[in-house]
Amino acid sequence: MANWKFNQRTLEETLAMEEWYTPKTLVDSLLLAGDQLFEAAAGSGKFLFDLDPASSRDENVIPLSRRIFTREDDGLKQEWPKDDYIFLNPPFTNGMDKNSPLRQFIRKAVEHNNGVILCLDKPNVTVTGLLREKCSCMITFTHKLAYNCPFGKRISKPLYYSIIYGMGEKSINHLRLFCKIYSEVEPKMGAQFMLHETIK
Repeated sequence: MANWKFNQRTLEETLAMEEWYTPKTLVDSLLLAGDQLFEAAAGSGKFLFDLDPASSRDENVIPLSRRIFTREDDGLKQEWPKDDYIFLNPPFTNGMDKNSPLRQFIRKAVEHNNGVILCLDKPNVTVTGLLREKCSCMITFTHKLAYNCPFGKRISKPLYYSIIYGMGEKSINHLRLFCKIYSEVEPKMGAQFMLHETIK
């Protein structure tokens, strides 16, 4: 059995715990919704987010954004241009640690307030309350999302449900249409779109 104490983890174990790649059907639906909303009107080709600040070369096989920051780049130390519409799937670290990358990435994304955040709905984690308080909209699921992981690409289902949070005005129509498209592709997932004022 693997020993998950931080100072005894191998690099492979650490990455497998922290890097959970966004499910392909979710990526496809986000991009298709963006195509229909933003790029069709502009006539500028396929939609991509401007920045994914917590990505990896393996995850970005299907490009989701024009630019990415990897673990080596350390997206927390990089500038996120104000006008960049971002996608964030933060490292799945211990959210109870106030200095964890999870909390730091989410705080920075909330302050940025222009993009989409995919996050586990962990109870008793401060950032969950922060996201619910500050988001413009959110999408919940009745089933748990399956994520790809590095080193063997196994599919993992976490203990917690996932939520997608929209930050800023641009995200509202994007996630509303995404929810419609995704529900047609994955009808069993029970995706539900909610505006901020309806979130309890």
